Amino acid sequence: MQSWPTLDALPLTNYDEQSQAITNLACRLLPDHCKQMTIEVNSTGGTDQFQVSGGGDKPLHIRATSGVSAAVALHQYLREACNASISWDGDQLHLPSRLPEASFSGSSPHRY
Repeated sequence: MQSWPTLDALPLTNYDEQSQAITNLACRLLPDHCKQMTIEVNSTGGTDQFQVSGGGDKPLHIRATSGVSAAVALHQYLREACNASISWDGDQLHLPSRLPEASFSGSSPHRY
């Protein structure tokens, strides 16, 4: 059986770069709405986690421990709060002019 090396030896992208990358992703997907949200990546160690809050009259705020978990949070927000869909088969991104209010969090037992 082949043994695979661990990814722990690879350097991590700093949190500012990860925050900027996921913000850029949000602006590509939602150019009319990306100014209504802030995305912050800052690890507290351990597992991947995210928190989504705000929307409505306040900016939507996504806080996550990695860029991947921030992308998962954005996808879950779009799916659950906006009834939107992004997939290989096509997108449904007909959103209201103001992003809806939401508050939820999630975690993974793994680190991506």
